[in-house]
Amino acid sequence: MKTTRFYKNAVLLLSVGLSFGSCLNDKDDEFTVMTDVVTLKKMINDEVKYAPAYYAYGNQSIASGTVTLPDGETVQLESFSASTYTFLIEPDDEDFTTTPPAEGNYLFEVTSANGEVLESSDNQEFDDLGFAVVDSMGFDEDDTYLYLTWNEVTGADYYVVRLLDSSGDIVFTGYSVEGDETEYYISSYYTTTGTWTVTPTDGATYTLRIQTAKYDPDATEDNNIYNIQELNVSDTEITWRSGSN
Repeated sequence: MKTTRFYKNAVLLLSVGLSFGSCLNDKDDEFTVMTDVVTLKKMINDEVKYAPAYYAYGNQSIASGTVTLPDGETVQLESFSASTYTFLIEPDDEDFTTTPPAEGNYLFEVTSANGEVLESSDNQEFDDLGFAVVDSMGFDEDDTYLYLTWNEVTGADYYVVRLLDSSGDIVFTGYSVEGDETEYYISSYYTTTGTWTVTPTDGATYTLRIQTAKYDPDATEDNNIYNIQELNVSDTEITWRSGSN
């Protein structure tokens, strides 16, 4: 497994780890960690495939972390270069298989930079969350925004819409919408639709990605961003229209 493709696979949980560390960072605070196992699902070569991702977020710098799987295998977590408060493992495409990750208890052991060791468990369930597939989309008459709709996915808690360039790098990230919402607008003219990393190019081809996510059954309103059970992505190619710039 690799972490170098973090932004191209789940591309969701980074902000969680950074916000957790920045909000709770206090040398006088007791070391605290939030851990999560997420089942990822995507289409690879027209075949549905799955892989697990593992995350540990601390309120202090983390030195190391492991996760013991339900079958007893132990996986070593890796540091994340953008934050010393985050350790993780995310799969690359070759790590995905047609078999979903095992349900059951995953035990994390996380060590702080000060040597304090904490254990945290995540009981992973699996519902095989469906894909959100675009059923209509188009630009308005002045090309100031792209409007799209998709099917409502049973069991989904939220969706996130993104655009990726031909290299697979994210150029746009929309705001999350609730599971019963099935439409979104994308525009670089109206900046309230989301965040752009670069200005889109007229006539360029982008991948429109809809991420669908489901929280763990025991997630609460206060901690659901650290308790994601499943996340999948569906991709559609689009050609950007210049009037939206």
